[in-house]
Amino acid sequence: MTEKVMERYAPVTVLLLTFFVLLVPFKTHADWVNMSGAEVAPNIVEFHVEEEGVRVVFEVFVDDLKHFSDLLPAEWLVDNGIDAAPDAERLVRFGEEGLVIRADDGAPLPVQMRLVERRLRVDRASLSAGTVDPYSGRRRPEPPKDPRVLYAELFYDFGGRRPETLEFAPPADVDGNVLPTIGMIVFHREVPVIDFRYLSASAKLMLNWQDPWYSRFDNFNLIRHHRYPRMVFLYAEPYEIRYEALIRVRDIAELADLQPAGANLTTAEAETLIASASQKIAERTQMSIDGAPVRPDFDRAAYMRIGLRGLEILPPGEIVNVEAGILGLIWSVPTDGLPQKAQLEWTWFDENAPEVAGYTIDAAGPFLSPLR
Repeated sequence: MTEKVMERYAPVTVLLLTFFVLLVPFKTHADWVNMSGAEVAPNIVEFHVEEEGVRVVFEVFVDDLKHFSDLLPAEWLVDNGIDAAPDAERLVRFGEEGLVIRADDGAPLPVQMRLVERRLRVDRASLSAGTVDPYSGRRRPEPPKDPRVLYAELFYDFGGRRPETLEFAPPADVDGNVLPTIGMIVFHREVPVIDFRYLSASAKLMLNWQDPWYSRFDNFNLIRHHRYPRMVFLYAEPYEIRYEALIRVRDIAELADLQPAGANLTTAEAETLIASASQKIAERTQMSIDGAPVRPDFDRAAYMRIGLRGLEILPPGEIVNVEAGILGLIWSVPTDGLPQKAQLEWTWFDENAPEVAGYTIDAAGPFLSPLR
């Protein structure tokens, strides 16, 4: 190799594995279960960080309305014989003492009410909710039996200046103890910053406006499970060796020299990207089985997104967001009998991904091997 090629492709990392396992592609990575229980907390808040401010979707459990009474329309309170200050005055207080969002200067962002109404809770419970953990013997969290909630859509305005950080704070008593139990999820534009977690204390989010994938909280516990922009999986099965690459759409579009026209891929762009990406990745990987070079066949592809229960395959025709979408690609090689060794060389590294998560999966796996 010339020095230029070496610089472009180095370092080359090799995945080695032995045999064997039988797994279903594009399914094993999508069945991750959030065990925190925050997605079934009595109160649920979704923070959507947008260009002009933070859009908030809030489900308040009916038994916790006392902590968020400033969200109730004054006419509702008056109809029940309760004196109430004007809605605008109480909304200001909610933004300062209720669900608070502070920008860089520490001042609470002003709040606008966009919608408030009575609803039933959105069902977010996983199949494991309410079951007994066989290891700890404890019952896993489950949603309240009463499904009634106050549904509110709020908007916290940036006032024309995009902040570098945001701090989210739940309501607390004079001693700083959080009053209600709140489960939260945060999105920067379309990208989920975390999986569902509890808003149990003030939490600071550092915003990356150039690439929201890398926005993150200063608390390491507030992180999403699927945080790698690129992942490689090498499987050994009884009569097949297969490898799979999961790559963020924004990254693979850059590699394929595709410049999407908007925030979402058009149907034509999505089809073009699969064809180009499969070729580009194949050019940057080499596989051998029992020491003999092989050329795997491109099998199939699917677009995905990070959902409540892990990676979700998007049905054909579904909108693919450039920043939040993930493209899954699979190659496979049939084998005679049981090979002793399979080897894959992955050579695509750059400043966005100086390290790639690599998994080898056989009867004893999976094993994580960071590639760098």
